[in-house]
Amino acid sequence: MAQEPAGFERQVSIGALQFTCGPTGLRHVRFGRTEVLAGVHLVVRDPFWGTLVPEVLETASSRDDGGGLAVRWRARHSDGEISFGWEGLIEARSAGPGEAELSFTVDGSAETEFLANRVGLCLLHPMALAGLPAETLAARDGEAGGAAGWKAGRFPADIAPWQPFLSFSGLRHPLPGGGTAEIIVTGDAFEMEDQRNWTDASFKSYCPPLDRPHPRRYLAGQRVTQQMRLRLSRPAGAAGTPGGTPGPAAARRTDGAATIAFKINDLKVGTLPAIGLGLAGADVLVTEADRELLRTLRPGHLHAVIDLGGGGWPDDLRRALDEAAALGCRADLEIVAAGPGELGEVAAALAPGGDRDEAARRVFVYERQSSQTTRELAAAWAASGFGAPSGGSRADFAQLNRAELATDLLNAVAFGVCPQVHATDDESIMETITAQPVAARCALALAQGHPLVVGPVTLTPRFNPVAPDAPRPEPCDPRQAMAITAAWTAGSIAALGYAGASALTYFETAGAGGVIAGGAPLPTGFPAPGAVYPVYHVLARLAPLAGRPLLAAQSQDPARVAGLAVDAGPGPLVVLANLGPEPVAVEVTSPFALAAGPRRLPTVALEPWQVAAIGG
Repeated sequence: MAQEPAGFERQVSIGALQFTCGPTGLRHVRFGRTEVLAGVHLVVRDPFWGTLVPEVLETASSRDDGGGLAVRWRARHSDGEISFGWEGLIEARSAGPGEAELSFTVDGSAETEFLANRVGLCLLHPMALAGLPAETLAARDGEAGGAAGWKAGRFPADIAPWQPFLSFSGLRHPLPGGGTAEIIVTGDAFEMEDQRNWTDASFKSYCPPLDRPHPRRYLAGQRVTQQMRLRLSRPAGAAGTPGGTPGPAAARRTDGAATIAFKINDLKVGTLPAIGLGLAGADVLVTEADRELLRTLRPGHLHAVIDLGGGGWPDDLRRALDEAAALGCRADLEIVAAGPGELGEVAAALAPGGDRDEAARRVFVYERQSSQTTRELAAAWAASGFGAPSGGSRADFAQLNRAELATDLLNAVAFGVCPQVHATDDESIMETITAQPVAARCALALAQGHPLVVGPVTLTPRFNPVAPDAPRPEPCDPRQAMAITAAWTAGSIAALGYAGASALTYFETAGAGGVIAGGAPLPTGFPAPGAVYPVYHVLARLAPLAGRPLLAAQSQDPARVAGLAVDAGPGPLVVLANLGPEPVAVEVTSPFALAAGPRRLPTVALEPWQVAAIGG
């Protein structure tokens, strides 16, 4: 389910400083038109890196005559044996258009004895800082506060597999459009990771560093006190630029809806990837009527997990191949093994010359513990007589980025995507669309000429890569059956398609993680059996066009409106998605005659999360 903290949310503007404060801290800290921090939050992560959602107990705010603001609240993170109570204090002050200060202080204590991987502040730096210079102030003896001088560095342009900055107590960098941001953190040593590895649109500074033993035991009464202080300055006359938003700001109509331009030209920039589906769990009832709906999508493949760790894999293999045949496609088989010695039996089951030798389109081989394709596994599968397997990471791009990739033994490279690794709110999910093409382009560089397969792409995690032997989590997010997932999927297909992916796998055929409900009742919040989810209709328009040319297209504000144009013959198909909870108006211009005739169409009005298709 959507897990958004209950409590307060306030929009604050003090001089050139704007931000939103809420239950976990700060979001969207802007100085003029420039986003400086995407967020600053207190985070409690359990021993399996699960993120606890806080409960707000009390809030209060005050403003002084000097143009300052203070917001104070009490909250608690509690789940199972974990209970951590804390007080947050946000203080902001502006000293005119070119100076501002902002701080977030946390003072809390463990109310029970518990294990946790992290209790501390996390700072999210916008993805737009990629490639810009930065300086860090070293922490001393593992603690913040002792300075050994500022050290020059740079935010990574390509996605960094490991931490770009280690053990620091301060970070300073220029602002796009002029000016400087300086951040001082106290209470612990911080380090930074590149969250684009998980398709989050940010860099994250966090504590404690990962080289310390974890999970850490917190004793009842143990206190945690930390602070982030931000100082902003800008020369006179510098207004800054919108963080990560190209082009001019979208215009506002008189009814309050933003008007956003979407331009298409006749340049062909690759092809629409093949789009496949994941196999639903064995406990999901898929009726013949459901299969007829799924065949209409003309899926490019059916992706199935064959985990050799249990004795039931032959049944899983048989069901995957039978279901793929029923849908009129071939199977992509994700084989998970402890090591090369386990591959022999499944290879024999797929032996050439049998009735199954044409059933599998691709075979991916992954080591269970690392979620990666090791050289030993790839070599063992090739030696079985099937030729080179596909592989990379069955989890996130992070595992692909950190792998010793045996590209000489692979015929395609893959990684998975889930937008809820670190955050579960609607806005954070939508922001991952902007990071997906960066991950895809970096993956293509690692692939060294091999095709890129992205998937499975799922709304909720398929498994926990840091605890691969834990039971498979069941998908249970009612947003799977809502318009927001349709909009996110349309944006994701556009992002990954234009980035050069050859094939994509989305969700499952049916059930709580599917594109239709299937034939059995689902958890609370889902529609009745037989329902068709909004995301089904997105795939119905796009999946049958796999292999058709993509036409170059650009949204004036890609964080608000995503889209793509496909040369569908005889005319193009344009798919537009509103990525937000407010209506937008889209002005489409095209060198082609679309369904309505003129090259400049009447403005297309999109309701929150709506997906619209024109032409085709």
